[in-house]
Amino acid sequence: MPDNQVLIDYYDVLKVSPSADTETIQHVFKLLEARLSPDNRVSGDAEKFRLAKDAYETLCDAQKRSTYDAERASQAGQTSAHGLNFDNFAASVEGEINRRIGILCLLYESRRANEDKPGLSIMILEKSLGVSAEQLAFAVWYLKNKLYVTSGQSSDMVITSEGMDYLESLLPKVVSTARPDASDQKAASDAAPATERRTQVRVVQ
Repeated sequence: MPDNQVLIDYYDVLKVSPSADTETIQHVFKLLEARLSPDNRVSGDAEKFRLAKDAYETLCDAQKRSTYDAERASQAGQTSAHGLNFDNFAASVEGEINRRIGILCLLYESRRANEDKPGLSIMILEKSLGVSAEQLAFAVWYLKNKLYVTSGQSSDMVITSEGMDYLESLLPKVVSTARPDASDQKAASDAAPATERRTQVRVVQ
C-alpha cells in the first residue's frame, strides 16, 4: 500500500473489536448485509455494502487479517504524529451508528422471544457484537438518552417501544401479498354471477 494512502479501519466498518473472533465477525456482517444490501430499498447502500463485504472477507481470512493488522498498526503510529485524520474519523462515526443498530437488533429479538425476561446483559451484548466495554458503553449511553433502551431487571438492557419504532423505520417495508389490490377486487366483482350483483326491487301492486 502506498505511504500516502489511508488504510480503512475494517474493524470500525463492521463495529467489532480488533480481538473479535471469526464467528462474531460473521454474525455482525449478516446484520449489516441485511441493512446495506442494494436489494434493501429503504436502507440499502451499494458503496457501504461493498466496503462491509471487503472488511468481512479480509478479517475472516487468517492470512489477509494478519497482513492487514500489521499495516493498520503501522499507520496508527504515523497518524498519531499528525493529529486527527478526517477519513478515519468519518469511518469511526459510521461504525458507531452501525453498532447502535446492532444493539437494537439484538434487544428487539430478545424482547420478541422472551416476554418474561426481555433484556440482555452488557456481557452478552459485548460478546454478541464483538466490541469492547468502552465501545459498548458509548453506544448504550446514546441509546438511553434517545429513550431507545432502558435498564431492566439486574441492569439488563431492554429495548423500548421508541427503540422498536426507530429500528422498524430502518427496515424494508413488507407489502402483504395476501390482501388483493383494487384491480383484483374489481376483477373478482366483475366475475361474480349476475344474480349476486342484481339489486333487489320491491314491486308495488
